[in-house]
Amino acid sequence: MPSSLSPSQALSPEGVYSLYLGGLALGDEQRRRDACYAILLIGRLGLRPAELTHLHEDWIDWERGEVQVPARDPCACRHCWADARTLKTDTGTDRSVSEIVSDTCWSPPDGPEGARTIPFGWSRRLTAAIHGVLGERPYLDTDTAGIEQLLTAAANNAWELDTDEITTDRLRASAGEFLATTGFGPRRLTELLAIDEETAGAFARVGGGELREYLYRALDPQGAPDICGEDSQYRLVCDPTPFEREPFDPREFDARWRGERAEQTESRGRNPRPIEAPSDSNFDPAEMDIREPSADSGSQLVSDSLSDWVRRRESQRRQYAETGDSPVGADTDADTAAYRDQITSPVQVSISTRFAAQGIETGRPTGGSIVLGQREVVLVSRDETGVAGTLRIPFDAIVDIAPGYVPGPLEGVLDQTVGIAYHDERDERKIAVCELPREIGWDVQQTLFASLLDGVETVTANLSEGIDDVNEIEPETKVLSTTPRTLKLGNPDSDALPVRIRLSTIVGIEQKPMETEVGYETGLTIHHLRVNANVVTIELRPTNEVEKQLLGRYLTEYHERQVEKARNASLSNEQREVLDALHDAGDGRDLVAIVDMNTARVANVVASLKDLGLVRDSRTGVALTGTGYLVTSGGSLLYEASG
Repeated sequence: MPSSLSPSQALSPEGVYSLYLGGLALGDEQRRRDACYAILLIGRLGLRPAELTHLHEDWIDWERGEVQVPARDPCACRHCWADARTLKTDTGTDRSVSEIVSDTCWSPPDGPEGARTIPFGWSRRLTAAIHGVLGERPYLDTDTAGIEQLLTAAANNAWELDTDEITTDRLRASAGEFLATTGFGPRRLTELLAIDEETAGAFARVGGGELREYLYRALDPQGAPDICGEDSQYRLVCDPTPFEREPFDPREFDARWRGERAEQTESRGRNPRPIEAPSDSNFDPAEMDIREPSADSGSQLVSDSLSDWVRRRESQRRQYAETGDSPVGADTDADTAAYRDQITSPVQVSISTRFAAQGIETGRPTGGSIVLGQREVVLVSRDETGVAGTLRIPFDAIVDIAPGYVPGPLEGVLDQTVGIAYHDERDERKIAVCELPREIGWDVQQTLFASLLDGVETVTANLSEGIDDVNEIEPETKVLSTTPRTLKLGNPDSDALPVRIRLSTIVGIEQKPMETEVGYETGLTIHHLRVNANVVTIELRPTNEVEKQLLGRYLTEYHERQVEKARNASLSNEQREVLDALHDAGDGRDLVAIVDMNTARVANVVASLKDLGLVRDSRTGVALTGTGYLVTSGGSLLYEASG
């Protein structure tokens, strides 16, 4: 049965933090302890209310720092009898209430398959909260309604929280988002939260755990991912500094304390809740079975991973406290100093956005900046302390750029992306996926492509020089330089003017065999417009395979955008008439003389076509762009398809 939990229910880290402080504002100290216990164990470990109320010290392994939810822990308390009556009514079973209690109580809400092991020893505050209740009483003496009332009381004291929306389900969803953010994928989330795989996958996509596993599996199968990432927003479980009115000092509850507690604790052997059988029942407590243990779902791996996550987070916090770096806001000198030495000036692009990369924040989606220098891309992650981490990707390490690349786990998480594949210092293939603002995304990508395609040795052959037999054309080696709008092919050792191709004039791209000294190799055949609207053809083949692939990616993406723009063009009859006239007659002709419009009307139509990017000014008049050519009747069937 699918879980009712959803990532959309989760409180933000600040919301859980505020709720916890609201619990600390409760007047009675025991209620404060109970609030700490409920908020942390539900909101960070993902326990369900029925599990929380039946939890006792026999479920706790202090040495390992684990809560071990059993498959069955025989219990006949008043809550179990109430649950048994409800189950009998709901199912219409012939079994007596006594039989139901004997056979099923207590078990996790979804039955024995809900048994699991959940680590807590990685957080001193979690350890302190558990001991705060179980160190004084054998169990939390309440029910689900009592827990909801406790959360409501805490929410009443919190800021910016809607009291009516604070429920145990929302807290459990918050635990799911937290565990996903620290790095666990769907399989582990399914085990830790006792939820179905589909729901776990939804949390993993939001938190990034599934993405990280996907990236390493797809691109670096030899390297196991670092399971947990860092996020300063989770200071509630990371930072053991006590709060005002907190009923314990979390700093005391370290691994040594847990070891000593383990030596002092003896198993009671049974659930400490009193047996409260109804007076009309013939229930025999002697028939109660022994406890069925929990499943060990690799909990030590989880605990070690979370412990490492906390250690690194606390180390980072102390580092920033010592250096006095400023918090995130506008770029400050302190922020810039953390990564400026990695960037070759002057900076070409610097934008605030989100990204996910294997080399930073252990692959989880994070916020920060993308900085494009003269020789590198630098990803800068940020949190409340300032610059949290950097990843420098030199241009010569980049092996592919993929506009629009979105791995499956990132769908719905990042939008308008570009993928950057690169080799790290160990020559292992890695990937970064960057979200680019819609309004400037393509401009940023063009700048990146142009930076990577500067000074590229390229074999060229001009197939439009009036030679009847193209087999007689001798390929030449030239140097390709690229800007976001132009290709330039020249010979640095020659006084001859370079060949310039405006990207906006390209009307077709093909990958075709190109003759070489030893046979044929795949190159790019580019069809582009001259100012007279004639189509000319040139072949290009960068000698470096990576550069050949990058050039193909760049020009193909540019052309596909032109085709899409042409396909979506909605033109009036007058606009089509002017475009066809330019196609048939070329630029430099008096349009008024060949179209049935007066001078003012022609000027207005031409202006509208410029706004659509279909015509441009040339040295001799108005000329078609490549997109404009595609929507003419002579240039493409797109014209007829839109009619």
